[in-house]
Amino acid sequence: MSENRSKGQTFVRRIYVPRIVGLGLGFLCVAAVFFQKETHPLVWLGLIANGFLWPHIAYFIANNSRNPYEAEIRNLLIDSFLGGLWVPMMSFNILPSTTVIFMMAMDNVAIGGIRMFAKGALAQLMGGFLAILFFGLTIHTDSTMFNVIACIPMLALFPFSIGMITHRISSKLSQQKKELEKSNVEIKDINEKLKAAYEWMRNSRNHLIKHHGKEEIGFIVDQAGQIEWLTERVVEYMGKSRAELIGHNIIEFIDDTCQEEFKSELRNAWMGIARDFYVVMVQRDESEKLFEAKLTRLTSESRRTLLVVFR
Repeated sequence: MSENRSKGQTFVRRIYVPRIVGLGLGFLCVAAVFFQKETHPLVWLGLIANGFLWPHIAYFIANNSRNPYEAEIRNLLIDSFLGGLWVPMMSFNILPSTTVIFMMAMDNVAIGGIRMFAKGALAQLMGGFLAILFFGLTIHTDSTMFNVIACIPMLALFPFSIGMITHRISSKLSQQKKELEKSNVEIKDINEKLKAAYEWMRNSRNHLIKHHGKEEIGFIVDQAGQIEWLTERVVEYMGKSRAELIGHNIIEFIDDTCQEEFKSELRNAWMGIARDFYVVMVQRDESEKLFEAKLTRLTSESRRTLLVVFR
């Protein structure tokens, strides 16, 4: 939630300066028309508030909102509503009216695409309808040279400011794309290293099993201790064939006095906790011999087993 709010506040700050510029220049367009006809002081007061106070009020509201992004979208719709309000009050003077309408539309498209453009157009129509309802309908479309001169700053500077914002966003996206591509290369390199490490571990495991198969008394058992594989030394030591030993539980070959401890170590080793300890194994002539035991967990792609070695 905090991250989304921070991103929303960034969006609000990005809109703040263009709104100051756009509404300030828009004030000139509308004021030029009002200056040429009789205009009530309250209308002038409303125009001044819209052009010079509203940008700061909108910023304060959105920046302190729980959801700055949504609040700023509402502010943009209010911009469109107020822009539509001034058009009938200018008696539809052609150049200032089209300048205000299309600059607002361009702003909405730049922010939210066609969907935002449609919402903004609806807000403008609502503002225009409200102005006609309260102030009546008069139409005087002719624009004087004074109107043309007043609209030139808006026509020149506002698209420039929108272009600058679009350029900054485009540059930022390009930079993020490069960083993402760099991250993908790094992730690929890490995956290759992990793959190599896994191959090394698997080869080491195979070497360990092969080594113990020649040198040590070793078993591969499951979680319960059932024998799945054993070394040749086990066959020699126990005096039984491989077929006779595989499938039996290794506990059967441990002296009664050591069985509980061995079971406990078997469980611990299965969870990855291993230590060296001593056990007594029963030999083929039923004599007993003390061994140092080591249990190692072996994990492959498909299953887990335990390597049990007696020295």
